This record gives sequence, structure tokens and C-alpha cells, in this order.
Amino acid sequence: MLPTRRTTIGFALLLLFSSLPFVLQTAAAISTSAAPAGAPIMLFAKDGQPSWSTDPRQDSNIVYYSGRTHIAYMSNEGFNGSDTGGYIKVVTYDHATGQWLGPFKVSDQPVYDDHGYPVLAVDSSGYLHIVYDGHQIPLKYKRSLHPNDASAWTAAEQVGQIGTYPHLIVAPDNTLILFYRERGSSYDRWVEQMQTKPSGGGSWSSPVTILDAQWKPNDPANNYAVTVQSVHLGQDNVIYITWSWTLSGNPDTYYDVAFAKSADSGRTWTWANGTSYNLPIKRTGSYEKLWTGLYAAAETGLATNRNGQVVVLLYNYTSDWNNAMIYLRSWSGTSWYGAVVATGFLNAKIMIDPSGVAHGLAMTEGYGYITYMEARAPYTSWTFTDVGSTSNSFYPIILMCGDGPYFEGVWQHRIASDHAELYMVSSLVMSRRA
Repeated sequence: MLPTRRTTIGFALLLLFSSLPFVLQTAAAISTSAAPAGAPIMLFAKDGQPSWSTDPRQDSNIVYYSGRTHIAYMSNEGFNGSDTGGYIKVVTYDHATGQWLGPFKVSDQPVYDDHGYPVLAVDSSGYLHIVYDGHQIPLKYKRSLHPNDASAWTAAEQVGQIGTYPHLIVAPDNTLILFYRERGSSYDRWVEQMQTKPSGGGSWSSPVTILDAQWKPNDPANNYAVTVQSVHLGQDNVIYITWSWTLSGNPDTYYDVAFAKSADSGRTWTWANGTSYNLPIKRTGSYEKLWTGLYAAAETGLATNRNGQVVVLLYNYTSDWNNAMIYLRSWSGTSWYGAVVATGFLNAKIMIDPSGVAHGLAMTEGYGYITYMEARAPYTSWTFTDVGSTSNSFYPIILMCGDGPYFEGVWQHRIASDHAELYMVSSLVMSRRA
């Protein structure tokens, strides 16, 4: 099967490069330095679920607020083998004392299966908000009882019918905005839903369908799901999303990567140039394509700077994490720019700090090592620095926008078939101790 998969990906790249309406350019040469800006690496949990403590298809499980970093993950407590979940936990790093607090158990029981990993957000008052579980059952939502404190949580609220891959953001007015994929309780659709919850409490709104894969039962020509890869709230308070249409039953094959943005908290959506979408955006309709053809991964890195420049990193690789390539699409206000950023790296997650510097984490191909990456506008030339991780380190997730020009990220390291260790790298620690 492997030679066939590589042939397919090679054809996909050929299709991409021959069909996109721009001239492909190669980014500047990659450079490597000795250390990732001196930022320390810290082990914060030894009880991670071995397969999916975190997942790069979701944003994000790490938040910072007023001297504390909170990280949510799926633990191996309650895990009893392949495709089963564990309890959801949160740990807290107190930057003033240099101590880890927790882990604090959030879920009332192990999640349904290994798709139940959490997403975490924090509002302007410091309250933590978490969404987890789902896949074959409804998602669950909780809020911390006290600001900047993960030790106690409200009772769980169910959200949606059968939701997967949640993305949770907090709007400037503290409204919660939740995106998730849903297939329907009667397996009658594959759509991306959006729901909101007002500041200070209140009920979740009725779902609004943003994306419709137009799935038709027992029809191989229309056997499509939808996967939203990234949801990003920019420094301009605009919501940006990327997604792909997925051939259901073949999760390593995706068709097109598309883009949309919303300047009004999800009520209306447009292309990068302002062209309006009609909701729901349908697979057979018109949408802004960043990638055309087949590709082998469902994640993107997505970030924006204060000037509204959009940076999207896409990846291609085979099922054994080889033949990896990172490809850039960037919108500067008039057109999309394309470039190959690097080969040998995948699953990059990035943020752009208020000063305009892009930071990220990626993993190397093969057995996986974690790499810190950095660039400055126009984000075509990136440095890649080994952070000293060991093999079987993967699925990096980063803090999307931190407290000033700082960076934090986490990843997991599979130790055995029954547990993983979780690590954090933080320039916040380095900077505030200096």
C-alpha cells in the first residue's frame, strides 16, 4: 500500500502546482540554531492518553492569564486500550512560584473514545471554559468556578447531538463561539456547526450550519464529510477558518483546503477579498481554495498579524510520517502568495505575536521530534530549531496569542502503549526570570 500512497501524493502535488493560479516560489533556505531562544522544556504530566492526549485538528488546549498557564489534556486514567478515552484533566503552571498545580480532573467520567480530547479558552475575567467528549455522543461544556483557577468546575452541559473536533474561542465581548463537526443522530448529514453562549451565562444558541459536505447515504460519489482544521481569532477580532472535504471511510484522503473569515463573530462570512458566502457553504458550491487536489493530512497552521496578513501552513505526508512538506499560503491584502517552506517537517502550529514575529512548533517526519520555528514578515523564511525532544514526540499545540511577544507550546511523547508524557516549552518562563 505504501508505494501507492506515495504515488497518490506525488500526483496531488503535481496537480496542485499545475492548477493553482499563482507562480510557485521557493522560500529562503532553512537555517538551524543551537537552542530555541533559551526557553526551557518542562515535563508537566506523566499520565497522558498514549494516542491522543492532544490533537492538532483542534485549537487550543493551552491558555495564559495573569501569571498562570493552564493546559488541558486527555489522561490515561480510565483508558483501557485502543480507541478508548480517559478522564479530561487540567494542569496549571504558576509563573510567580515556578510550581505546577494539579492535575485537576474535569470530566465526571472517562470520555467516550479517543476523539474526546479537550479544547480550552479563557475570557477577559479569567474564567476558564472547556469543551470535550463527543464523537458518538454530545459534546460537553464546563466553566471554572473561580477566575484563573482550574481546581473546580460547573456541572457539565451537553452541546450538539454528535459533535467532533471542537474549536472554542472567546469574542471581545466574552461571548463563547463554538465550532464542531456533526454527523447527526440518525447519520443524516456531515456538517460544521456553530453555537454561541452569551457572556455571563445563559443557554447555548441553536446550531447554525456553516459548512455542508452534502453527504448522501449509500452514494459513493457523495460520501463526504467536512473537517475544520483551524479556527483563529485574529488580533483584528476577525474569525478565520480553514477546512477540507473528507472522503468518509478513507480518513487519510482530503480534497481541497478552503478558507473563510468573519468580521462579525460568525454571523456572516466572506472570502479573503470580501466576497460574500451564502450559508451554509457547500462542497459543490463556490469557495476559496488554498489547495487543490488530494493531500494526506487534515491539519493547517493558521495565524494573522496586526496588519491583517493571513499565514496558512499546509502539509503533505504519507501515513508513516515521511515525505513531509510544509507549504505556505499567505494573503497580504490583494492576492495569495505560495511557497514551499520546508521539507521534512509536518503538523506545524503557529501564532504571530503583537510585534509581528511568528512562532510555532512542528514535528519532524518519521518517528517525530519537536522543532521550534520562527519567522518575520512576510513569513517566507523560517528558522527551525531542535528543542531536544526524543523520538515518538508528536502532535504539538501552541498558545495562539499570548501575553505580549511570548510563546508557549505543548506536545506529547509516547512512552508505552498505556501512557504518554506531556511537555511544555515556554519563553514566558525564560523572559520573566531574566
